[in-house]
Amino acid sequence: MQKSYEINSREEYLSIKQIALPKDIETQTTLSNNKISANCNFILDNPKNLVICSLRNPNNYEVNNVNVCFDGECKSIDIKVGSFESVSFETNKLNGIFSYSSSQGDSQFEISALIPYMNTNITKDNETFTISINTEIENFISNLKIDYYVDKQFIYSSYVEPQNNKILQLNPGTYDLRVDLTFKNDTIDSYSSQIFFKDRTIWKKFQIWFLELITF
Repeated sequence: MQKSYEINSREEYLSIKQIALPKDIETQTTLSNNKISANCNFILDNPKNLVICSLRNPNNYEVNNVNVCFDGECKSIDIKVGSFESVSFETNKLNGIFSYSSSQGDSQFEISALIPYMNTNITKDNETFTISINTEIENFISNLKIDYYVDKQFIYSSYVEPQNNKILQLNPGTYDLRVDLTFKNDTIDSYSSQIFFKDRTIWKKFQIWFLELITF
């Protein structure tokens, strides 16, 4: 450390005081070396599915030229200090490999869409030969459809809500019922059940005929 002296002079006395000069301050910045983190969402959508990934740079410097890929398609992004950067991909698939690489290292993992599925319950009315098909959709998204088949013959189709009900009128006999949950014409879940209705006895048929006659 350099030293300096201040001299005060008066007629009565002479004083000398030592003054310390400030030290030279050296600033040294330590660069962090943390790995980039990533979080992805796989969204079923029309006309193509969407993969949206958010990458975070936890370091105290900007990371440039991060190579981000999904299913063979790649994009290059820069991520500022301590911030997030989003990147998206369109795909017709329901899963794929997501990867990213930079000067901090690389990583890859498989991501898949959260596929909707059905909880289906069927109730029968043996008097009227009707079935009530109650369907609850888990992981519901828009643009889902339900197709109904009886003995492999298409009966009815409709766009669905989280809760759905369909009533079918049948005749006595045995039927193979199938309910398909579809998205963009692809079947993503299916339910099958065999339905049996016993024919009415002659006495029961007469009772129904007589009631219809007197109420006509």
